[in-house]
Amino acid sequence: SRDARGPPPRFLSFYALTRTTRPYDGTHYSPSVNHVKARRLITALAARADPSAVAPRVAATAASVAGSAPPGMSPGPAAEEEASTRTAASATRDQTAPNTTTACYLISLLGTRASDFTEVERMARTLRLFDDGGRHPLVLFHEASVPSAVFGAIRKALSSHQRLLLPARVDFPPGPPAAMGPGARPPGGLMTTHNRTGWGYYHMLQFFAFDVFHHSALSDAEYVMRIDSDATIDARMPDLFAMVRLRGAAYLTPVGNADCGDIVEGLPGLAYAAAEIYGLEARVKRLVYRKACRPGTLCVDRGKLCVLGFYNNLEVVRVADFIAPPPAAATFASAVQRSLGIYRHRWGDAIIRRLMLALMGSSVIYLDELAPRSEYCHRQFCVGARGNTRTDKFGQVHAFELAAG
Repeated sequence: SRDARGPPPRFLSFYALTRTTRPYDGTHYSPSVNHVKARRLITALAARADPSAVAPRVAATAASVAGSAPPGMSPGPAAEEEASTRTAASATRDQTAPNTTTACYLISLLGTRASDFTEVERMARTLRLFDDGGRHPLVLFHEASVPSAVFGAIRKALSSHQRLLLPARVDFPPGPPAAMGPGARPPGGLMTTHNRTGWGYYHMLQFFAFDVFHHSALSDAEYVMRIDSDATIDARMPDLFAMVRLRGAAYLTPVGNADCGDIVEGLPGLAYAAAEIYGLEARVKRLVYRKACRPGTLCVDRGKLCVLGFYNNLEVVRVADFIAPPPAAATFASAVQRSLGIYRHRWGDAIIRRLMLALMGSSVIYLDELAPRSEYCHRQFCVGARGNTRTDKFGQVHAFELAAG
């Protein structure tokens, strides 16, 4: 397949993969005991969680999209603009596709820094290379602090291909979930991670892993295509919505990836416990391995536990699968949120997404299967017709390796 993780991994027993003192590894007990322990692990998380302990939900209700605001906050011009744009989008959809009850959207999350505004304008301009005729709106999730003038600049960038902009409000809390306790600090410290400071990055992970699918701006969505605000489409790309729908696939990704070390601590065992309740543990085992590196190479993750994910700063997702997933995936999703592992360990939305898809047994296709001549870039990484490349800080271009998995 297309997993960007270096040389072929050494797959070991699940027992050998674990690194904590007393893990739930699901291998050194009989099958009947395994099922009991799996149920107890999931049940314990449910019992320990209360409404205030679950990772904070994004304050994005139908009222906020319609232009109202949370108590004590006036809607402001940006919210009023969202309401009018949303009405216009509905009217346009009714005229162009009167027999459809669902829609497809491009989605992105806007940061709060001036550089984020510049990057999203650049991304919006490159959407002219997405060959859907401008039919699918760009839903731009944003926080309250974004100036209204920014939307005008982004709308201008989209005007070359007549694509609608639909701003959609989200409000991330300033701190962690209450269950983290007073004085809790992010695993990486109060630093800027991918343009977000402190807990902001972790709220973003929670949002894209789970909450985005329940946002009212996507209430009629069949598929969404996420493209990060600092990504670009660099060569013509066909209408992926039409092609993915024709294939009946649940998910499209450019390439596989992996997270290793402390940032996956506890996640494999949790996924395995949820899977084993339903007899699906094999689907989890094949996504977990120890990092193997070539002799003599600099490899900071050598020997560490890794979990395969999908490189998801560009992805196409069938929304219904994540709103009402089948039992094993639903159990896993609930357990992840109750455990607060996103906040405690920085579990990534990319590996959570792949574990969910594996538990659902979903059909996944890769970008080069449908669009071999397209190309998109995210920061220094580019995937597409010219191969899979990484540009280093000196401007040198290198191929990044894909290994079977």
